[in-house]
Amino acid sequence: MVRLVLIFLIITLPSCTFQKPSSLTVTCIDVGQGDSLLISFPNGKHWLVDAGGVPAGDTESGVDPGHRNVLSVLRAKAIQSLDVVVMTHPDEDHVQGMLAVARHVPVSQVYWNGFEGSRTEKKVRKEFTQRGTRMNVVKAGDVTRVGDVGVSVLSPPAEPILGTRSPENENSVIMLIRYGTKSILLTGDVEEAGERKLLATFGLEIRNVSLLKVAHHGSDSSSMSDFVRRTRPGIAFVSCGKRNRYGHPSGDVIKRLERVGADVYRTDQCGMLEWMTDGRSEAVATMLPCNKNALREAQGVTN
Repeated sequence: MVRLVLIFLIITLPSCTFQKPSSLTVTCIDVGQGDSLLISFPNGKHWLVDAGGVPAGDTESGVDPGHRNVLSVLRAKAIQSLDVVVMTHPDEDHVQGMLAVARHVPVSQVYWNGFEGSRTEKKVRKEFTQRGTRMNVVKAGDVTRVGDVGVSVLSPPAEPILGTRSPENENSVIMLIRYGTKSILLTGDVEEAGERKLLATFGLEIRNVSLLKVAHHGSDSSSMSDFVRRTRPGIAFVSCGKRNRYGHPSGDVIKRLERVGADVYRTDQCGMLEWMTDGRSEAVATMLPCNKNALREAQGVTN
């Protein structure tokens, strides 16, 4: 496998961008203690998966990560519209920033898991609907192609997972994206029960993924040992806030990932992250030098 690691020392948005016409790029936007991923496809389509948020945040005030961070990245990349927005589940730290997106960026359609949440989440869906955006409830088994890239929905299951600590998390929209020999697994905030369901239903499909968006900000309620061993990611992205009150990511989760050989990148240490592939080789870019292995590889040092 060919892997190139790029470390950017100049902290500007354009410097963390290396999209090529034939590349698939995943940008993990630094929204603090939340999630937001931008998927840029080789054919010029763009999908946004979640948009960050803070429970006490006042959207549109300038402190909302959707307004401050997500819209800034879209503008820096000259992205004027989005083909698909994915709301993985209704938690505030994933959907609150979508209000700014709905108000400022034309969106063709929204994928969501059908679980209603807070007033903010309902307000976001109402905003999209009023602007003519199609709202689609997706389920495991839904498949689409974006040019040469395949996108498969692996969750929520047809029969939702109920009776757990957080059904909203367990039934997150989970997607597997394939381009050439490379694969990306986006997990929302799925926890142990949802991971077990994934292994039972899609165990073969999710083996040895190239890039894993680590579930639930690296919480120890997710990324169980069996799941990590089966997915065995080459690269793992963790989206979490600096000195967050939840203690994310869990040290045990990081150890599990490193034990299977994953290079782990965290937004609280690295800032915004990017992973790019042409379907054969891959590269990682970070806003800040933050990973010992990445630094060694960038310097041409081999273990």
